[in-house]
Amino acid sequence: MQESFASTQEPLARCPDCGLLQRVPGSHLRAHSHCVRCNRMLRRYGPDISARVVGASAILAFALLLIGYSLPIMHVRNGDRYTEATLATGPELLLQTGDWELALALFMTLHLMPVLQVLLLAITALERRVAIVVPRAWRIACLKLLPFVRRWSMLEIFLMGVFIAWTRLSQWLTVTAAPALLAVFGAVVVTQVVSGALTSRRLEGEIPRLHSEHLVPRESEPNDHWRSGVARAGALTISGYLFYIPANLLPIMTVRRLNEGGPMTILSGVRELLRDGSWVLALIVFLASVAVPLLKLFVLSGLLIMTQRRSSRGLRQRTQLFRLIESIGRWSMLDIFVLSLLVGLVRLGVLGYVAPEPGALAFCAVVIVTMLATELFEPKWMWDAAGQNGPAGTRVSVGVTTS
Repeated sequence: MQESFASTQEPLARCPDCGLLQRVPGSHLRAHSHCVRCNRMLRRYGPDISARVVGASAILAFALLLIGYSLPIMHVRNGDRYTEATLATGPELLLQTGDWELALALFMTLHLMPVLQVLLLAITALERRVAIVVPRAWRIACLKLLPFVRRWSMLEIFLMGVFIAWTRLSQWLTVTAAPALLAVFGAVVVTQVVSGALTSRRLEGEIPRLHSEHLVPRESEPNDHWRSGVARAGALTISGYLFYIPANLLPIMTVRRLNEGGPMTILSGVRELLRDGSWVLALIVFLASVAVPLLKLFVLSGLLIMTQRRSSRGLRQRTQLFRLIESIGRWSMLDIFVLSLLVGLVRLGVLGYVAPEPGALAFCAVVIVTMLATELFEPKWMWDAAGQNGPAGTRVSVGVTTS
């Protein structure tokens, strides 16, 4: 059933994933609101967090990050040889060895994006008049930017990398954690909880009311506007395939222990974990470093081809597949974080060392280009290409599903 916008006072939203216009129940309802066509969550019910809590949480998270960045997070010892590493040690050593691309990727995901996430939280708190008034447009822009920043802020994945590196090093070195590691964990928890609470009541895709005309703003015909975006996402996906081959064939790092060992590929690292009895970690590394990148490439290829062909088959399922790869693709950075930790910690001269190999750069490139392709691709294009979204006029869906 369809109904005109003028007949209701409920807020009107366009689903970001499928483009359907629909009326959404008011935020007073203690229920989640989902798109009636593709099941995208448009509004998630949650506690209305106060501005003071947001501001205090942002300050706390920033202080914890400063501790995590400035103090050691792990120590290793072998006899009288001792080394320690901070979050910056790995990138600094990679920069010294000429692997500036890896150092840049680590700086972006472990330093810049986490700090930017905290800054966005602080700006949101300030807008609510804790200290000064920030224009409403700034707050809206910050809230829209938060999901992107959260995807590229990867401290929680780094913490999983700490656990894997610890397991691998404990076979031949004495490994201990430093208090700064707990500070990093605290910063991750605070930012994730507060970021989620801030966006819980926000209505995604909301269209402001036009008090005079009571009409939905019209868009241009969605016939060809998606083609250029599909072409760009396709180019990035092809690049991902080209990088994936050397990423798995070439060594990702060289590991030496008392003049033993040598270059290791991703799969040889998985075999080493299995040989040490860490089959759970071996499975995690295999899924994150081998299976997930390949799954992303296959899914992106299928979505792009079917969009180009204007296929209307399985639109809802394809949209759900896109959400899946968007959420799990970032975890493929796990091996790069493990490499950074090993390079920073294993500096024992003839007793042992770890050095990056060309496969690491290729693998990092796979992760980044597939994430960029996912960021660029809009699932609404699939619905546009299939003719499911006509010109945006005055006819809208009568509501959304709630739970």
